Amino acid sequence: MEQVYGIPPEQVVGSSIKTKFELRDGKPVLVRLAELNFIDDKTGKPVGINEHIGTLDKALDEANAKGWTVVDMKKDWSEIYPK
Repeated sequence: MEQVYGIPPEQVVGSSIKTKFELRDGKPVLVRLAELNFIDDKTGKPVGINEHIGTLDKALDEANAKGWTVVDMKKDWSEIYPK
């Protein structure tokens, strides 16, 4: 994403796999499970955005202040998936 669109990885919401925390031989590890958390496509997209970003009262102000790319889901979604 960063090379193509100039969006840093920490600002990208994408499909994810469920992960759990374990201690193995006394050492903390994150274990990827054989389950999808969500697929970031069609109806999964708003779920992913809500899970990772949620809602902020001043989200647009904060995004602009940090130089983030802001996407209008209603406008952009309808261009990608017209009725």
